[in-house]
Amino acid sequence: EENFAKFEAGEIKVLVCTIKLGMGYDASDIRYVIHYQLPKNIIAYYQQIGRAGRDGQDAYIILMHGEQDEEILTSFIRSAHVKPEKIKELIQLLTTGGKSKQEIMEKVDIRDSKFNEISKYLLVHDYIYKERPEGRWVYYANINKAFNIEAEQERQLKLFTIRQGEIDELKEFLSLKSCYMQFIANCLDAPDGVNSCGHCENCQHHLLFNYTGEQYLKDAEKHLSISKARITPRTQWGDGSKIATELQAKKGWVFCN
Repeated sequence: EENFAKFEAGEIKVLVCTIKLGMGYDASDIRYVIHYQLPKNIIAYYQQIGRAGRDGQDAYIILMHGEQDEEILTSFIRSAHVKPEKIKELIQLLTTGGKSKQEIMEKVDIRDSKFNEISKYLLVHDYIYKERPEGRWVYYANINKAFNIEAEQERQLKLFTIRQGEIDELKEFLSLKSCYMQFIANCLDAPDGVNSCGHCENCQHHLLFNYTGEQYLKDAEKHLSISKARITPRTQWGDGSKIATELQAKKGWVFCN
C-alpha cells in the first residue's frame, strides 16, 4: 500500500505488481505497461494494457515472453480441472451428515485451494449448502439435486477446449506480422477491427526500441546472477489455521538462481 501511494503521488516511476492493480485503477498518465509473462488470454491483455495513455499522450506496451509461458498457462488450465469422481465423492460424503472444511479435506484428500474452488462451484449450483451453527461453517449435501458425472465431464471438456483455444490465440498473436491492435479488436469483435492502428511495431515496420543488442543481454545476465529474493515464511497451515509464532520459520533470502 505504501508503494502504491508513492506511485500515485509520482514519487516512484516504476511499480512491479500483479494484475490486481488494473482493477479500478484509472490513472491517466501511465506511460508504460510491461508484461513479464504472457497474460491468460487476449481479453485480459486488452484490459491490462488499457491502463496506459489514458490522457491521450504517447504510451508504450511491451510484452515479454518465453518458451516456458505456454507451459505455465497450460499448467494453470490443468490444475483447474477437478475429476468429476472427486466431486461426487465429496457430495456423497456430505449425504452422511454435515462436515466442516477440515473434515472434508481429510476424507476426500484435496488441498485447501482446490476445496475452495470445488465448494464454490457446488454452492452456486445448489449441490451443497452451508450453515454456521457454532461459529464454524458446516457443509451439507442437497439431497433434492442429483450430481450428473457425465454432464460434468462434458462441461469440463468444453471449458478446457475454450482455455486451450485462448492459448492458441496468444501464440498466433506472438507470431503476428500484421497490426497487433487490429488482431486484438477482431478477437473482441470490436467495430474498429477493420483498420490498422498505424502505431504498433508491425505497422511501423521497425522496432520501437533498440533492445536487441548484445550488451542488453549481458546486462540482464549480470543482474540475474547477483539478484536476491526474499523468502517469506508461511503463516498458515494447509487448512487455513494460523501457525503459532514460535513455530513459524524465520525470514530468508535467495542469493543465487
